[in-house]
Amino acid sequence: MFHQKKAKFTCAYLSESSAELPNPGRGWYQVYSFDVREKIDEGELKWCLDVREHLALVTIDIGCCRDRDLTDEELLNVRRIFDFFASHGKQMIVRTVYDREGKGPEREPEKFSLVLQHIWRLGPLFAKYAAYILTLQGLLVGSWGEMHDSRYLSDEKLCELAGTMWEATGGSCCLAVRRPVQRRILCASPNGRTWRIGLFDDGLFASASHLGTFAEGEYGARNAVDAQGCLINARPWPDEKELDYLDRECARVPNGGEAPGSGGAADGFSQKEILDTMRRMHLTYLNRVYSEKVISGWKQMNYSGEDAAYQEGSLYDYIGQHLGYRFVIKEVSAVPNREAGAAWEPRRFFSSFGKKNTKSEALTMTVTIRGRNVGFGNLYSPAHLTLIARGSDGSEVRKRLESNPREWDAGKDFCVTVEWAGLTVADTDGLSWREELFLRLKQEDGEVIWFANRNAKNLLPVGTVFGWKPLK
Repeated sequence: MFHQKKAKFTCAYLSESSAELPNPGRGWYQVYSFDVREKIDEGELKWCLDVREHLALVTIDIGCCRDRDLTDEELLNVRRIFDFFASHGKQMIVRTVYDREGKGPEREPEKFSLVLQHIWRLGPLFAKYAAYILTLQGLLVGSWGEMHDSRYLSDEKLCELAGTMWEATGGSCCLAVRRPVQRRILCASPNGRTWRIGLFDDGLFASASHLGTFAEGEYGARNAVDAQGCLINARPWPDEKELDYLDRECARVPNGGEAPGSGGAADGFSQKEILDTMRRMHLTYLNRVYSEKVISGWKQMNYSGEDAAYQEGSLYDYIGQHLGYRFVIKEVSAVPNREAGAAWEPRRFFSSFGKKNTKSEALTMTVTIRGRNVGFGNLYSPAHLTLIARGSDGSEVRKRLESNPREWDAGKDFCVTVEWAGLTVADTDGLSWREELFLRLKQEDGEVIWFANRNAKNLLPVGTVFGWKPLK
C-alpha cells in the first residue's frame, strides 16, 4: 500500500541571475521622432530599431497645426507610425509636441481651445493602440513637450489638459507629467485621483534639483512650506520630500526619463545615491543614449552594492537589469495533506515483470511560492501565474494560480499559496511516481515574463514531487 508519507517534494536550486531579461513594459529606450505631415519609410525605419529594446519613445511633432486642426491624412500618418512599432514588438512611450527646438511659446497654438481640439482628435487613436502604449508623456505643450515655457500651464489649464486627455482616451492610457508638483495639482482636481499619472524626469542627476524637477536650493525649500512648516501641495518640494512622495504615490504607474548631466560623483551623486533615487522613483524606463557622457560613465563604474549576484557587472548593467519589475523566486515548498474523509480507491498498475496491485489515496498538496520583486518598478499589465506539473509519462497538468503579479511591489517579497488535489500513486515499475513542477508567468496578451533565476526561460523549474499525481 502506498501511504501519504511516501509523497515528498524536493525543491529545485533557486538562485538569482544577473542576466538582462527580455521582459516587456520596462527597460532602456531610444527616441524616434516624426513630423505628422510625413509618411514613414518602413523599410528604412526598421534598420534603426534596436533589437535589445522592448520600448521606444515615439515623438509626434504637430507643430504644423498651431493654427489649424489635424487633417485626416496626418492622423493616418500617426496610425502608420503606431502600426509599425506595434508590428515590430515595441511598446511605445508617446510624446506629442508642438516644438522640438526649445521654442515652445512660439510654436504653440495662439488659442488654448485648439490644443484641446488636437487632444480630442488624437485621443481615440491613442485609445485604439493603448495595448501598445506604456504611457503618454506630457500634455502637448511646452518646449520639447516637456511642460515648461508654456502659457498653458496654470493650475486650471493643466487640469483641463489632463482631464481632456483622460476623457478623450477613455482612461485607457497612463499619463506622465514632468514634475511631481504637477501631479499633485492634478490629483487635487475633481476626479484627479482616478487618473493614472506617472512622472518623466528628463533632468535626472543634472543638478541637485534634477533641472527643476524638485525645489531649487534654499529658497525653494523655504517656499515649499507654510508658516506652520507644513508642505504646500501646489509647490515643488525639496528632493528628499519629493522622493518620499514618489515612492509612496507612484509605485504602480510607469516612471522614467533621461539623464542629461554627468550623473556621477563629480556632480555630488554617489553610486548609492543614484540607485537609491531610482528605487524611490520606481524607475521603469530610461534613455539608453542620452546623455552619452552619463551612459559612458555608468559603464565604466563597477557595481559596488550589496546584491551579490551582480558584483561582476557595471553600474550601467545593474541599472538596466533593474529598470521596472524583476521577479526572483526565492523558495518553493510543497506539503502533502490527506483530504478529510478521503476514500481509498484501488488502482491496478502493470510492469514488464507482471501485474502489481497498489492502492491510491486522495491527497492535496499545499504549494507555497515565495519570491521578491528586486526591480525598481512594478508590472503594469495584467498577467497570470501558472503552476505546471509534468509527469513521468510526459503528461502535463496546469493550474492557474490566484495571484495578481501587478501587486508584487518593487523591493518587497510576495507569497502565493495553492491547494492542489491529487493522488498518491506508484509507477508501473513500483517506483515513486514523479512530477516535475514549473512556473510560468504570462501577460494576458500572451507575452511570457521571465523570472530572474538561473535556468529560467519561458518556464522556471521549481522542484519535483515524488509519489503524487495531480488531478486534471
